[in-house]
Amino acid sequence: MKLDTGLFVISVVVVTVVLWVICSLIVLLYPETSTYVAETMMHLAPGQMQLQMSWSGFLSGLCSWSVLAAFGAWLLIFIYGILKRENGEDNGR
Repeated sequence: MKLDTGLFVISVVVVTVVLWVICSLIVLLYPETSTYVAETMMHLAPGQMQLQMSWSGFLSGLCSWSVLAAFGAWLLIFIYGILKRENGEDNGR
């Protein structure tokens, strides 16, 4: 099975953008609850952080996570191709 690198990267970026928008809306609508969840996930004492959403934070996060997701997807396909060749499964299809 040959994976189309471009389509895979685009798919991963689209999923990342959708998840970023959902998470940003949660932070915007429920800042106290999302702060509590983030503090719990990072094992912080209550009150050590405060989440807030601004347009600049939304857009910079959207861009940076999209670029990181695209690079991660490309890297995954790259490593997959190397491992597939090493296992002798690349028969030109």
